Amino acid sequence: MDGREEEVLIDSLPYADVLSPEYRRQAEALIEEEARRVPKPQQASPCGPPPTPSRSLDLSRYDLGEPSGKKAEPWLGAVNNASSQLEHQSVRVENLELMLKSGALVWRAANKQLEGLCSSVERETAELEEQVETLNRERKLLQQQQQQQLGRLEGEYYHSVYKNFEIEALNAAAAAGGGSRS
Repeated sequence: MDGREEEVLIDSLPYADVLSPEYRRQAEALIEEEARRVPKPQQASPCGPPPTPSRSLDLSRYDLGEPSGKKAEPWLGAVNNASSQLEHQSVRVENLELMLKSGALVWRAANKQLEGLCSSVERETAELEEQVETLNRERKLLQQQQQQQLGRLEGEYYHSVYKNFEIEALNAAAAAGGGSRS
């Protein structure tokens, strides 16, 4: 026997309706089929980063190729490209220096903020799961308490249907018998 059969499952299925074992097996088979089709959420790392697709970077814009020919326009374009590349590299160096100086502190602060966010989300999730569990328990108890009354009302319904059928039969017999006397 596996662990799933031993634990008591409180779910949102009706409890007051008496199901035959065949209907219960059919319902459980449908539930298992649904569970196989729906992807399971990852529990190992609920706050981990989403996977990123791998793309190759286009590095052609960083090339400092020598222009061909002796016209001034291509050479001016190459000089402009080289000076923008130089400016970009100096900004990168400045960013790296800042990162070396205070990057670890900023990283730790960001990690602490993310950990707080993760724990907040996990706490809210646990609260919501508890609310769902409580609601399903209350619903189960209510249905079990009302099961006797539902059975009595169902018996009254079938008794009324039977009486209506008898009355209709008597009316039909009276109409058939009364039409021949007149």
